[in-house]
Amino acid sequence: MDKQFNMSDDHGTSYSYQIGSSPSKPAPLRDKTQAAAENKALFAFDHCEALDLPNGNVLLVSQSSGKQLSVTRDVSIALKHCQEFRTLNGHAKFLASYMPELGGDEAGVEHVLTSVRNAGLMASATDICQRINRAPDSSAEIAPSCACIITCDRPDAVERLLESMLRGAKLSRHEQLYLVDDSRNPLNASHNQSAVDSFNLTSPRKIIYLGDALQKQMLDGLVAALPGQERAIRFLIDREKWSNFESYGLARTVCLLLSVGKRCVIMDDDVICSAIESPLRKPGLKFEDKIRDAGFYSTAQEWQSKSTPASADPLTGHLKCLGMGLGRALGALGFKTLDQQDLENTDINLLRNLHADAPVLITQCGSLGDPGTGNNGWLFHLGQDSVDRMLSSQGGLRSAFENRQYWLGRTMPTFSKRATMSQVTGLDNSHILPPYFPVFRGEDLIFGMVLNFLYPDSLTLDYDWAVPHLPIQERKGNIEGDSTTIVGSIELCVDYIAHRQPVDPGVSFDTRLEALCLLLLELSENSNEGILAIFHSELARTRVETMRTLNDKISDTNPQSQDWVAYLKRCMAENVKTLQSPAALGNIAGIPDDMDDESIVEQIKTFAGEYALALRAWPAIRKAAAAIVETLH
Repeated sequence: MDKQFNMSDDHGTSYSYQIGSSPSKPAPLRDKTQAAAENKALFAFDHCEALDLPNGNVLLVSQSSGKQLSVTRDVSIALKHCQEFRTLNGHAKFLASYMPELGGDEAGVEHVLTSVRNAGLMASATDICQRINRAPDSSAEIAPSCACIITCDRPDAVERLLESMLRGAKLSRHEQLYLVDDSRNPLNASHNQSAVDSFNLTSPRKIIYLGDALQKQMLDGLVAALPGQERAIRFLIDREKWSNFESYGLARTVCLLLSVGKRCVIMDDDVICSAIESPLRKPGLKFEDKIRDAGFYSTAQEWQSKSTPASADPLTGHLKCLGMGLGRALGALGFKTLDQQDLENTDINLLRNLHADAPVLITQCGSLGDPGTGNNGWLFHLGQDSVDRMLSSQGGLRSAFENRQYWLGRTMPTFSKRATMSQVTGLDNSHILPPYFPVFRGEDLIFGMVLNFLYPDSLTLDYDWAVPHLPIQERKGNIEGDSTTIVGSIELCVDYIAHRQPVDPGVSFDTRLEALCLLLLELSENSNEGILAIFHSELARTRVETMRTLNDKISDTNPQSQDWVAYLKRCMAENVKTLQSPAALGNIAGIPDDMDDESIVEQIKTFAGEYALALRAWPAIRKAAAAIVETLH
């Protein structure tokens, strides 16, 4: 029979559920201990397909269990805000405050949520903890390690980094060290070669310098070994092909080819090889995909004077958990088991596929000094604690906009799906990691998306320490604050593909790789009108999400700085204006200014097709590279 539950009778909103056809039975009596435990239990609304019913209701069908429930449309909308793990009472409090149409009826909301849970449409944090806490595979071997430096026309930075490595790193523990030089100026390349030669005179482990000559030797060797894959190989690592582009991803792909079967730590050239504890370090651990925390300084001297060295150098620190399964990594971090409270406020989408042997394929760390971002428009994404620190720091908001002296990092070890490339990054290349897209900014976002597509149970671990990031040339920010308006970028393609990956974690690696290649080939064969439609749709969705975030921050009832609110409102006005006007493809970052829309669309289609062919050939390229690398030593 049907049961009717009302969240709030006094404002006329009725929420009914089709529980089943059998008569309802009275709930069994519970003792106080059981009731207390249930009150602390954490739940999140699991992924469901929403099907419109003829009577105006919505049929929710769980994509993990097939269980279903009929609800009103308002309930279906409300449940979309319940994807983070909270107690049922916590969900009710949030919904009652976030949705004024519920009339503040927390008790009524909790009553309905209890019915949703009983219908099997809410995931239990306890169940996830039990999966993760099962004994991990302790027999799995951890791959040996190597370290790579990537550089492009910054010889002063290279020399400084090499000196810091000699002072503080345990270099002998790595099988090999490499410097991958993408310098366009021959004089800079010569300086880098000389710096490596000097380093090798005293280092316990020599660096192999991979300049133009050795990179060409690798390219030619791969083409000779795989003549049928020449187009794919040249797309990934041919420096001449990309001579007119900023080829950030190309050098990282070379690092992957140098480290097949190993764990690899990649360093940007403008860091110092020294690890510093988080200035806001806290006990515990987190699972979250949110933006990092931030601290703010008026000068570099300020954070340098307050820094506390970590117990290990960055290279050793990255290897602590890199390549381990989740259960084993938790043990290495000092946590015997995971408790459901460790998952509080964590999105179900991050946790759904996790288990004891879920692999940690990427490790990241924080940075002190320059944040490495192109502008300061990302600041509005910060959590409230970071915003409070920004506004209360010396100089307040204007100083944060202008003085690019930040701590960006984690207050505790944090597992996520968010691969955003720190200035020193660890990669477990004993797995078949994907190649980087060779050009444009955002190569880390593409890499992270492809990795999650291929390994849905994989994780990124952000450590709670940072490295100094000190660009040779001083960088100043915009004192007025940069716009948050979203223009065309490589992120739009990332989001489009991420939303189309196979749902079931049982789909094999080979099938997932082929599915990704076909998806990219489909994009490459779309009509120009189809590509433009995808572009405008993804851009509109991203802009609306940005406006929603801005609106939530503007509407925050906590006391806020007038300057901060004024900046948020200015950003909102700019976003509203851009949403009302057609988006131009010419605004895509990295696209030459003289290209018209038709040429840009053709370029996008060509890149999608070439990257698809490169991904399909990648396992064979990796295998061939392993033999060629031996000849470089």
